[in-house]
Amino acid sequence: MAYLRCLLNFAIERRYISENPARGVKRFDERRERPAKRMLSLEEEQRILENAPPYLRVAIVLLAQTGGRTQGQSITFL
Repeated sequence: MAYLRCLLNFAIERRYISENPARGVKRFDERRERPAKRMLSLEEEQRILENAPPYLRVAIVLLAQTGGRTQGQSITFL
């Protein structure tokens, strides 16, 4: 959002636009408003795979199987 604000303020200074159209937009506080992390259920994963284009299915499976760890879980090497 900061980048957009900077870009719009630059456009105002250069007189490309007369006012910032995002002036009243409420800032999003990610620390408080982000939904809790959770893993996909098997049903959700299956639904996504059924609706995904064929060329994305391998990537979706890879992401679901390797990137679905919660913050408390980690890989340990002996």
